Amino acid sequence: GVPTHQRTLDLTVVQPLTPLWGIYQGYKALELKSEISKLKSELTKDKIKLEIVKVYNSYNMLTDILKLLDESFEQLDRYEKNAEKFHKAGLIDETALYKIKVERAALEVEKEKYLGNQSVIKAALAMFMNRDEESFEIKYDKPEFHEITKSEDEIIKAQESNRTEMLMLNKNIEIQERLNKRAIQNFIPQVALTFGFKKNWDSTIINPEGVMFFGAVARWEFGFDTARQYYEYQAVKASSVSTELESVKLKKDMTLQVKKLMADIKVLEKAIEQNRTQIESAEVTQKIQEAKYEKQMTTETELLNAQLMVKKSKTEEIANLYKYKTALDELAIITGSEL
Repeated sequence: GVPTHQRTLDLTVVQPLTPLWGIYQGYKALELKSEISKLKSELTKDKIKLEIVKVYNSYNMLTDILKLLDESFEQLDRYEKNAEKFHKAGLIDETALYKIKVERAALEVEKEKYLGNQSVIKAALAMFMNRDEESFEIKYDKPEFHEITKSEDEIIKAQESNRTEMLMLNKNIEIQERLNKRAIQNFIPQVALTFGFKKNWDSTIINPEGVMFFGAVARWEFGFDTARQYYEYQAVKASSVSTELESVKLKKDMTLQVKKLMADIKVLEKAIEQNRTQIESAEVTQKIQEAKYEKQMTTETELLNAQLMVKKSKTEEIANLYKYKTALDELAIITGSEL
């Protein structure tokens, strides 16, 4: 027979919808992982910043202590001049002069120790920055004592919104939620949209020139794979529960860390107030002893003890001030908030 030729174009398009759900959830999970990577980088920067702050505060603390030692040397110079004057007048023997010299020698040892510590700190900073020690100077920044105006609850609330680790935990939980939604896909009907078009250039009554249609297809399968998919889903769900429990524990640990820092800060606030009272008392005693010594109404031992108490009280205040500043800096860095 004679072959027949049909000039037709038949086009059918099927767009599955249900898999798009899983693809979207997977995409959002990957996006969150990328955000966590950025947060990890920020966390590393915060840790480095905190270490630098601690070293910087230690260096400046030693600077203040060295200034205090210089004041003590000036006082000893005055005491020694008076002692020499009294010795020449025959009012005291050489033992008094030696007491002052011994005290001066002790201060020299103390000064060398602090200078050595400063040198080590600067060398460590230079190695950290990969720079020569002589190429930079560490700026002096005297700490000011200001009590925290924010409450503990306000700071804990601020860390929930700003702390890097807290943001990372929240994103981990969100990733797990996305994976849960993706795993559920195996148990919902598979829906697809269909679109068809047929063009016939040799049309007939029963075969029209053009046909177009829209529709949808749904499929829901159960079989041997369903059991496997169910256990896979349970594994994902268990992982999600584990992530949430771990996040709860870590959030509690972070809250405890903030509470401990706040407690330390409150103790230091009281300690600094006590130090200042002790300094006032010690300075009054020192002035009394100095006035008495001028009139030879007290000994060099009492005079030096009074000076030692002033130095001790001021040294404690300096140490507590810098501990306080470091604790505030740490609290601000880890919670990501201004104090």
